[in-house]
Amino acid sequence: MGMMPPQEKASNEKEGNESLINQATSFEDLAKIIETNNISIQGSQEVFTPDMLKNVIAKIQSREWPLNAATSRDGFCTKVTELLQTESNVDTLKQTLGDVENKLMTESYVQGASTDHPLNRRRDERLKWKERLQQDIQKMETESDEK
Repeated sequence: MGMMPPQEKASNEKEGNESLINQATSFEDLAKIIETNNISIQGSQEVFTPDMLKNVIAKIQSREWPLNAATSRDGFCTKVTELLQTESNVDTLKQTLGDVENKLMTESYVQGASTDHPLNRRRDERLKWKERLQQDIQKMETESDEK
């Protein structure tokens, strides 16, 4: 038995990963599949290790990161998008939005000349997160009105 050429091995691995990823029916399920099968995905710029992939799932699920944070390789982004649509409901998003707004009101940030302060960067991220949540809620409410 000869060794497979590297490109053939890579394509078989990709198909295997994609097939496994497609089996997921929830975010927990996807994280478990990635961990159990030790799935890493070669992105366009870096290799996403199982821990990195699970972190991406958690951040996207909480709407902290946008969908484009998920690599499109091996059907990963497609599956995450599908799970997000399945799991998303307006009430959950409104609850998360409330949490983000509460953090924005209660956390400190630095005013004055130094705007590139870690607390300000965190606040800017939360403001972007809040905006994404508001857009998602508006889109979902519009879609449900059209039905």
